[in-house]
Amino acid sequence: MREPTVMLGAHAITASPLVLASLDATVLIGALLAVYSIDRRMPSARAVLTLTALVVALAASRVLLAALPNIQFVTVAMLLIGVHLGARRGFAVGVGVAYASNLILGFGLFVPFQALAWGLCAIAAYHARTWLLDEAGEVRVARLAVSGFIAAFAFDLFVSMYAFAGIGSLPAFATYLLLGLPYDLLHAAGNVVIAAWAGTWLNTQLRTRILPELNSADSDDSTTIGVPSISIKEIVV
Repeated sequence: MREPTVMLGAHAITASPLVLASLDATVLIGALLAVYSIDRRMPSARAVLTLTALVVALAASRVLLAALPNIQFVTVAMLLIGVHLGARRGFAVGVGVAYASNLILGFGLFVPFQALAWGLCAIAAYHARTWLLDEAGEVRVARLAVSGFIAAFAFDLFVSMYAFAGIGSLPAFATYLLLGLPYDLLHAAGNVVIAAWAGTWLNTQLRTRILPELNSADSDDSTTIGVPSISIKEIVV
C-alpha cells in the first residue's frame, strides 16, 4: 500500500458497511461469473481446488513480502496467469488473491480496487499473449519485464482512485500521486527483478503443470456427468 495514503489521511476513508458489502459482493460475484462463463457451468471440484491452491500460494507470497514497500510478486504472476489461464480465469484469480491476502493484511475501501486491478492485469496480458510468448510457448523475459514495469504504474494508479473521494480535490490528489511516485517506482523495479528472476520458472509451472491440470480436471468432469467430451483450447477466452 502506498504510504502517502496515510500521510494525506486517505487510508482512513470509510464507507458505510452496506456500501462496502455491496462493492465486495459485486466484485466477488463478477469473479464467479467469469469462471462460470468459460463453459457455461461451474468448474469441477478438482479445477476449483487447483485454482484455490494458486490463489492461496500467491496470497501467501503477498503476505510474506508485506514488509517490503510495495514489492508485489503477484503483479508479474497475474500477467503470466492471464497469458496461460485466460482472461476469465485470470480475472477470478486476481480477485481471489486480493481478498485472500487482505484477510491477513486488512480490509478497506481499497480492496475492491486492488482486486479489479489485478484482474485487469490478467485480462490485458491475455490480449498481449502473442507478444509475451514465443512460438514455443516460452516467455520473452525482457518483454515480461517491460510489461511488469508498466503494469506497476497502471495498478497503483487504478488502486489510488479510491482515495480521490476522501482527498476531495484534484490538486490534493495530484500531490498524493506525486508523493506516491517513489513507491510506484519500487513496485515497477520489483516487477522487473521478479520477471528476470522468476519469470521463466513461473511460465513453465503455468504452462506444463497448472494449465494441463485444469484442462484435465474439466475434461474428466465432462465425462463423469455424461456431457460429450469437448477439446479444451490451450487458452480459454
